[in-house]
Amino acid sequence: MKNDLHFAAQAADKEGRQQIEELKRELLEKRGFKDDTLAFAGAVFPEGQEPFSMSCPIIEIHVSKHPPTKTEIGSGLRELNNLMKKYNLVSGYAHGEKRLYDVTFEADDRFSPSPWRLEKFQSKIRREGIEKKWDIHATVPRDFVYNNPKVNSILKDDAGFYFIDVKKIRNGIEGIYRVYTIQGVNNTNEGEIVFDAFFDWAKKSKFPRLELCLEKTIQVCRYNNPQIVPPTIDKVRIR
Repeated sequence: MKNDLHFAAQAADKEGRQQIEELKRELLEKRGFKDDTLAFAGAVFPEGQEPFSMSCPIIEIHVSKHPPTKTEIGSGLRELNNLMKKYNLVSGYAHGEKRLYDVTFEADDRFSPSPWRLEKFQSKIRREGIEKKWDIHATVPRDFVYNNPKVNSILKDDAGFYFIDVKKIRNGIEGIYRVYTIQGVNNTNEGEIVFDAFFDWAKKSKFPRLELCLEKTIQVCRYNNPQIVPPTIDKVRIR
């Protein structure tokens, strides 16, 4: 399974923005990261969680790479730790992850949404030291969401996922994809419950195109006291 190392950062003022441009160039040109090409600034959250959307995910820099081993994730994080001592006017976070499950749905059937079977997730910001243990990403073509508003209604409003829109290339064609995300500080076994529930929901709903993955967190690092990091849940309940 693929490993991921993600890094995100922002600057608080003009001096910091000068540093962040230098940092981004160094990450892309010398450190092997690729730009995640977010389609717009910020994330969209369920009702009641909108305050998180001001800078989450942090979007002045949002980059990733795929170290082949857990050892190389650790060395990549140590490299970032040393690098961020130089860029002390930039705040952000990094996390290394291993993909436990990664599946793609493709069906010719007509989408027919079924009810979501878990209680709505309640995400919140955690203090440093209480970090996510897993996350789930579900990637859907944005045009499909626009043409089927029930998708957003179920996943954001009923289930409690937040989303960002990202430019991706599939089959040689660039498009904009909506990535629904939930992250947990609870046991990874509960992440598997969410993954299974999403898998069953997508299958019963005859989802025509969906990429679904569950990732286990290896390590999280915060740099220079970031004000907002992605919110997380701490429990999963079946309705």
